[in-house]
Amino acid sequence: FERVFLVQIMKVSQLWCGHIEEHATTVQAGRTHLQTALPVTVGFWLGHIHNRFVSSAKRAKQLVMEVPGKFSGAVGTSASQRLLMPKHEAEAHLMRKLRMPAANISTQVTPPEARARFYHELMMLSGAMANLGEDVRILQSSQFGELGSASSTSSAMSHKQANPIAAEQLAGMHTTVI
Repeated sequence: FERVFLVQIMKVSQLWCGHIEEHATTVQAGRTHLQTALPVTVGFWLGHIHNRFVSSAKRAKQLVMEVPGKFSGAVGTSASQRLLMPKHEAEAHLMRKLRMPAANISTQVTPPEARARFYHELMMLSGAMANLGEDVRILQSSQFGELGSASSTSSAMSHKQANPIAAEQLAGMHTTVI
């Protein structure tokens, strides 16, 4: 998580922050349930979703450190390690090396709750990104036309200003994560 996933999260966050800063004063229509409301800025809109993204990333970073490991044998008694080291010493040493807490007690597998909490936070993080993708997709539609896209237009429908495939894929990724 820290060496691969978190590095990518930080890159996305930095890119996102650049857009927030760049558009801090760009006015756009505010919306409530797709109904036009008081104006906001593009920076505010992006910042709101980014805040959710960062909050989930921070929580995931905390939770990953709570996911326990084990090295106490098939049934959790450390019987197979006793010939090599005193009881639980091998597990404690290995868990320190891996920077993981050892499960207080475990059988064939560690208790799943900590891992489930971590995975849930990753799902929440992808939900924030899906929200961004869905918003971009809607704002690119001909009904709104507020955003353009660097992606291709449609060869079959020349009136389309944008083909929001990247935004659709971002939103669709959340289904895969779930």
